[in-house]
Amino acid sequence: MAMNRIQFQPGLSLPAFQAQIGGVMHNAVTCFVAYSYNFCRPVRTLRIKNETGGRKKRTPVMAAGLSGHIWPTYEWISYPTRPCMST
Repeated sequence: MAMNRIQFQPGLSLPAFQAQIGGVMHNAVTCFVAYSYNFCRPVRTLRIKNETGGRKKRTPVMAAGLSGHIWPTYEWISYPTRPCMST
């Protein structure tokens, strides 16, 4: 399996190298924000009433029934994942 590595090439200008890095970082940060939002951040509009009359906080993943708790960021980051299947 070939790994995409970003390496500074002698003929490549610094702004071009930064743009190459920037695209990879943008994708990584976008995925991090999207997935951490779904697992780690309770959403006000998804709250439900509990037995005592209060409101229970829920994340989008909890509302979908995929998880039973709000994940702390350290738990979400350390959770083992399966490798992506490339086509």
